[in-house]
Amino acid sequence: MRPLNQLESVFRVCDRAAPFNFVVFAQISGPMGMKALQAACLTQLERFPRLTYSIDDGHGPVAAWVPTGRQPKVEMVGGPGLQAHLNQVLNSPFECPDEPLMRVRWYKSDHEQYLLLSLNHTVADGRSGLRLFESLVSDLGTIQAGGALGPIVPVDDPFFDSIEGPKGRISPMGGRQFESAQVQDRRTVVMPILFDEATTQKLVEKTRRFGVSMSGLIAACHGMSVMDVLGGPGAVSMSFPVDWRGRLPGLDSDYFGVAVGNAKLLYRLGYKEDIWALTRRLSGDLKRVSASAPPRTVDIDPMTIYQSRSSAAVSNVGKVSWSGREQGISVSHLGFAVSCSYFGDHILTATTHNGQLQMTYCVVPEAIPADKAQAIISDTVDALKVIAVTP
Repeated sequence: MRPLNQLESVFRVCDRAAPFNFVVFAQISGPMGMKALQAACLTQLERFPRLTYSIDDGHGPVAAWVPTGRQPKVEMVGGPGLQAHLNQVLNSPFECPDEPLMRVRWYKSDHEQYLLLSLNHTVADGRSGLRLFESLVSDLGTIQAGGALGPIVPVDDPFFDSIEGPKGRISPMGGRQFESAQVQDRRTVVMPILFDEATTQKLVEKTRRFGVSMSGLIAACHGMSVMDVLGGPGAVSMSFPVDWRGRLPGLDSDYFGVAVGNAKLLYRLGYKEDIWALTRRLSGDLKRVSASAPPRTVDIDPMTIYQSRSSAAVSNVGKVSWSGREQGISVSHLGFAVSCSYFGDHILTATTHNGQLQMTYCVVPEAIPADKAQAIISDTVDALKVIAVTP
């Protein structure tokens, strides 16, 4: 991947809707110093005073704000690579009620460097995390260039309701309440899957060929329902660059990463919505694709392809698994399995686990004829670079 200031986002999702970490990271191509980074972090504490707080989750089903009197951790690390550091920051729970809500890590190797911002996602959502990262990068650039920051005013902004909300007792996740046992449930390990720019562009081009828009592609990724390598309820985060239209000043990239969770707890960048709201949002994109095709019902068999991990080609043996409104299909292609789910007549999602945890993606509206649906699957899979992720 060519050097660029690539901003991406990775979500942390646990089974049974337990809290998770939220990580935003960007590749930094220019010089950066630790003193400048520490100074930029301190300005964020002035701008967002709640970042020095923590969550007391041991007194009832609803957590409470607790001041820590401590500054967030800022550290520089090297070592095995970005993937290993993402695994670590995603799966290292915040020490409540003693640790502040933010961590900052500067990963630097001989060939690349990344800035990683971790937030306790019990109180931070996608909007607040991204706006905080934008503020951090902007202040860092100003300080690094020797400029003076303007007056710092504590933020009073609806984007930060989850951080700068009412003091006292709070309900994490914008209304979702957790019992203490759920807060401590950290059994699921989340693996970030990274797609490079070239792979993403090939995926987008092949998806658009079938009339699925970029918004459909992004939203479909957020609709993924996945299982872990042990076959139980699990979670995977996927991040790959898509068009962000240069919304973040201070970053030189036009690419922004999206992430996926499971259907139990779905977060869409900019707002929160459940899987059913997501499918309704996608209906315009996907129905346009299938406007010329007759309506089809969920009990049609040819859409389903039997999973065979040992097969090197697509198998046409049909097998329908049906649970409520979710219909599952799977396909084995070129040695790895793609398991898909779609909801109503709008969308399906995909994941793979072939010995090690892997992920891929495709879009198949139910109303598309079976032969065209299979073409979408195989053509999209051809466009993917599947990355095996180990704990």
